[in-house]
Amino acid sequence: MFGANTKDEFFFRSLLDHAKLCVQGAGLVRELFGERPAGEAADALDATISRIDGLEHDADEIVRKLVRELRETWILPLDREDIRQLAITLDNVIDAMEAIGHRMRMFKLTGSQPHLIDMTLVLQEACEKCAQAVALLPGLKKADELLGLCREVSALEGRADALYRDGLASLYANESNPIVIMKWSHVFEFLETAVDATNDVVDLLEGIVLEYA
Repeated sequence: MFGANTKDEFFFRSLLDHAKLCVQGAGLVRELFGERPAGEAADALDATISRIDGLEHDADEIVRKLVRELRETWILPLDREDIRQLAITLDNVIDAMEAIGHRMRMFKLTGSQPHLIDMTLVLQEACEKCAQAVALLPGLKKADELLGLCREVSALEGRADALYRDGLASLYANESNPIVIMKWSHVFEFLETAVDATNDVVDLLEGIVLEYA
């Protein structure tokens, strides 16, 4: 089932390339909430958002090529639907990152809120572990290590949930303007969605390991 032919390498490489884009995107999401000189904040923020948009475009192209190959390839290294769902779920991660940037731009938000930076650190770590897990898919020679990474991402998702709740509580306690609350709430929600999507990725990976290993 896990051969080493060129087609197999294409699918595994495509999934890993996408996972690496998620890692890059998570680093850029951290930059969205970094401190900058007041005169540079808006331009720097817009530049970072544009870089996230570029990564999302690259990720979409990977998915398009992968889905096309799925339609044209008869013998696959994994179940067809598993490959497709992995690609789609990885894409959900970077789509949520793009949505964070768009909300920052649309609402003209700069700066940060308590717990947001910590959430971005969790997102970056979760994306890094997802990429490490995807890299172990070919051959499934380190199934135990892969499953361990899956458990670590699940634990990070729980950490992000706690930060999300605490962050919203702090926002509601310290901000009286309902419009500002609404704007930052959207950012919190999409950041949580991004971390949740990394957990969806490892849920799929865990299922693959249990099926094939």
